[in-house]
Amino acid sequence: MKKDPLSKMYQQLNSEERALLFLKYLSEGDQIECERLSDAAPIKEYLSTDLAFRDKLNRLFDMATYWGIEYWRNHYFAATVFSDAGDNRNRWLARIAAHQQALIAVCERHTIPIESVMLISSTDEIGAVYVEEGVEADAEDQRIKEQELEAIAGLEQG
Repeated sequence: MKKDPLSKMYQQLNSEERALLFLKYLSEGDQIECERLSDAAPIKEYLSTDLAFRDKLNRLFDMATYWGIEYWRNHYFAATVFSDAGDNRNRWLARIAAHQQALIAVCERHTIPIESVMLISSTDEIGAVYVEEGVEADAEDQRIKEQELEAIAGLEQG
């Protein structure tokens, strides 16, 4: 049986070109071309540190990065969009408090050094936010954030 000419062309692509094309076909829902690109990728053998260690470390970095993005997004909205007093601002402040409490709870539950998460995510110390006296964390938002953080980090959810 004759080999597909596109598959032969895919073998001539370098890894970066193949990955970019794969992403394009993936976004278009073209599973056949994704499979052809995967099949055209050369198989190599590597020596590496323990994969479970690398996976856990990558997931913890992903969690810290996600948390940092959410932290700065929340602070931007609190400082600009909701700078006026009122119900919307108080709801947003409760969301920020929930976000912080979720990180604290997840780090305590899984003995993750919170200082490391703060350093990796380039965020201030916990509590150094626009949360005013009397604003409490929204419990449902906190529960959802805890689940998100644990899922990203590949942790068993508490």
